[in-house]
Amino acid sequence: MFDSQQRDLQLTGITYRTLAVIVTYIYTRRADAGEIRSQAESIVRASNMMLLDDLVARCLHVLQETLDEANVIQTLCLADKLRFPALREACTSFMMEQMHPDEVRRAVQKHLREGGDSDVVTDLLVEVLAGAKRRKLDQTE
Repeated sequence: MFDSQQRDLQLTGITYRTLAVIVTYIYTRRADAGEIRSQAESIVRASNMMLLDDLVARCLHVLQETLDEANVIQTLCLADKLRFPALREACTSFMMEQMHPDEVRRAVQKHLREGGDSDVVTDLLVEVLAGAKRRKLDQTE
């Protein structure tokens, strides 16, 4: 909270790097995709707190555009945690369309070995494998 008599403003829960990205964005309307990718959760949370909807949208766009086999599970968990259904859908679509079910299974296992959220990825694995089975049935008809 900020009192009009105070000279200092304390921002708790925001790192220097995150704040630097936000301030740069406020002044230039630019945000480095690499910075967004590397600290997406903190930038999105801080941007939400500061009501910077356009920066949140930019972050979500970067996350969708940079999806690959190495980061899709992590991005899916982030989308689920922050309640961004469009990003979650982009992740599941990517896995169903771009990855073999065995690749998805291996990515999920790796994520779980690294201490990732089991509820989200278990639901995901069921969804992706069911989608793969539907696609296989559609192709045989």
